This record gives sequence, structure tokens and C-alpha cells, in this order.
Amino acid sequence: MAGLTFPAGRAQEDSPGSSAPPLPPDSLLAAGDERARRRTLARQAELRRRVRRRVVPAALVGSSVLALAAAADRFVVRTLPPAASQAASAGAAGAGASPKTLDQIAKTLAADRQAIAALAEAQARLARQAGGDDGGAALPSLSLPNLPALPSSAGVAVPSIPAPSTHAVTGASGAIP
Repeated sequence: MAGLTFPAGRAQEDSPGSSAPPLPPDSLLAAGDERARRRTLARQAELRRRVRRRVVPAALVGSSVLALAAAADRFVVRTLPPAASQAASAGAAGAGASPKTLDQIAKTLAADRQAIAALAEAQARLARQAGGDDGGAALPSLSLPNLPALPSSAGVAVPSIPAPSTHAVTGASGAIP
């Protein structure tokens, strides 16, 4: 007990008649406080490590994906000739506003509906003919009705974009910015 210090002005009393339990020495209280402080610091360090393990990789992957997408977009924009990209943007912007183009799209959709209806009718007819068979005879030949012709696209301006040259054997693109 020689190395222990006690609160100021108090002496260690071991008398059996005292009702209050003896207080621990100041050095033991300081050691307990130090242990609690280190435990708190360790808990905070563990939380920082957990954030570093879980959040940082996801943030790195997300930012690298965005950076690569931006670089790919820049590459594509740089490889297109300026006239083709302007014509494509003008054609895309003007296609929705042109009544001639809208009329052609309406005609094409009507022709597609007629073609689908004719194919459905032919399939139903074939199913009826095959259903009456005993299964031993050959299937009847399928005769499709005349399908409507699609309207010509002579009046619609379609921008021409040259395709990049490719190697005859490997198929690798020769377009290098």
C-alpha cells in the first residue's frame, strides 16, 4: 500500500465501525478513466475503419464508372465528323416536327397493322386445317395473303454517316482518334 495515493486530506481507515465503504485511491480512478478513454478511441477508430471498408470502395467504383462514361462519350463525339453529327441532330430535331414525316410514320404503322392481321388470319386458318387432320397426313402448305407495300421514304432526309473501316480478317476497327 505504499505506492497508492489517496484523496487529499484523507487517511486510509480500516476501522470496522465506519459505515461508508472506503473510496478507491486516485490512481485507480485515473486508471479507470484512462481505460474508458482508450475504449472510446478504439470504438471511434473501428467505426472509421468500417466506413473506409464499406463506403469508400463503392464511392470509388461509382466515380470511376461516371468518369469512364464521360470519356467514352467524348471519344464518340470526337470520332464523328462534324457534318454528320450536325446532320444527325438536325434530322432528329426536325423529324418530330415535319408533317410529311408524321404522315409517313402513320402509313407505315397502318401497313404493319394490316400485315399483323393477315399473319394472324393465316395462322388461324392453318391451325383449323391442321386440327381437322388425323395427324397422319402432311401439313398443308401455308399461303400468305398479299402484304401491303410499305410507303417509300424518298421524301425523308436520312443523314449518311460513314461506317468506320474494319480489318478484313480480325474485324477490328481502324478508327483511332
